[in-house]
This record gives sequence, structure tokens and C-alpha cells, in this order.
Amino acid sequence: MEIRKFNKKGAEKFKKEIDRMCYEGNLNFKDTQFDSSILDEKYSKKLNLDKVIDMDGEKEFKNKLDMCKYLYEKLKPYLTKYANEIYSDKHKYFWDWLSAFYIEKLWGTRFGADSFLYTLNSETSTWDTYHANHLLMQPFRIFALHQEKAEYLLGGSIHERGDMLMRLANAPVAARNGNFILVGRMINEKNKFTVKKFYRYIQVFRQLNETYSLSDMNPEDVINVLPDEFKSLFKEKNCQN
Repeated sequence: MEIRKFNKKGAEKFKKEIDRMCYEGNLNFKDTQFDSSILDEKYSKKLNLDKVIDMDGEKEFKNKLDMCKYLYEKLKPYLTKYANEIYSDKHKYFWDWLSAFYIEKLWGTRFGADSFLYTLNSETSTWDTYHANHLLMQPFRIFALHQEKAEYLLGGSIHERGDMLMRLANAPVAARNGNFILVGRMINEKNKFTVKKFYRYIQVFRQLNETYSLSDMNPEDVINVLPDEFKSLFKEKNCQN
């Protein structure tokens, strides 16, 4: 199917649908009675691209990483034209249309879900709060920026926020920092992160970033300024060699 973006009428209709579905709290998608007519052309418009983007609405995704790789390949014309602007408020109708397109897969088995998981169309929350929790935009943005370095963050089901991604939602500077992601992967390979440990890593990185320009350092130097609770993981290997 050709990928499009909502017009104002479509975005408002989708927001109402999602608010209703979340309020009713149905566990299974078939019980939500989602109005699929929202994908009709009267609620949307073509993307302003030279090339039409077609996507498979029936495609199954093993996890967030699988989804992100698929979207990244398909959305290259969109990324090429708009670059990082696609994560701005100007493109929220595109992300909401994509969310509506994959809503059955994103819904999973929900009860009392939050609408910000599916729609960026909010009048009450800041843009940073909303986009950092969106089930499509947040993992896609992290993958598009960090590629394979971020794979350890994207293993969960596409209809789940993911414990580590939830913590990153409140740490946008860390989420965009290549060394945070890469060193995190190196730590995770030594000793798999628990949610508590990952949250601790975010706190440490934030504190160190006030003193050091961590994004300009090489990964080994970043490791050297980490506290022993993390740095010792690498010392142990060196002792064995």
C-alpha cells in the first residue's frame, strides 16, 4: 500500500479513535472495533516525494529491530529529503498515519493503554514527551541514528515500549549520543543490563557529561571516566589476558 500522511481531519479522527480504544481498554485488537476507513484517501494526502513508498501491511516483525530495519529501508526517500526534520512536529501526521497503518500489530494485547504510544497529536503534552514514547518514532529514530550499535535496545516486541527505551524517553541527550549507545552496548556484552543498572548508567552518563564532552571522546576514554561499577567489567577481561 502507498504510504501517505493524515490531513487535519484524518489526524483528529485517529486521535479520537485511539483515545476511545485506550479508554475502553480492550485486550484484543478485534474487540476495539477500530475504524479502518481512517486509511481512506479522504483522510490523508500523498507524501511530497518523487518516489512512491509502498509498504506491506501484513508483514510480521520479530521485534523492534526487525521493524526498524524494514522501515529504514523503505523510508530512505523520506529521510533523504527531510533528514532530522522528520522527527519534528511538522511531520506528526506522517507518523500517525504510519501508526494507523500498523495499529493492529502495535496494539498487541492492551488494557488501559496510553494514547501517546500511538499518536503524536496532543494538545496537553510537550513534543519531547510525546515523541519519546511513540511506539514507531522512538525506536526508529534511535536505529536511524545509531544503526547496529543500538541493537541491544531494540529486541522487544513492537507493541511494547521496552524497559530500557522507557528510561531513555526521559534522557533525550543520552539517546542521541553515539558514545552513550556504543559504550552501553559494550557494557551489555560484558554483563547484560538489568533495568535498574541501565537507569544507573543513564544517570552516570548525565553527570559525567556535565564535566566532559563525552560525544567528542573515543569509547575507551569514556570507559576510563566511568565509575568502577562499570569500568571494572573491562578491567576483569584485561586481567585474564
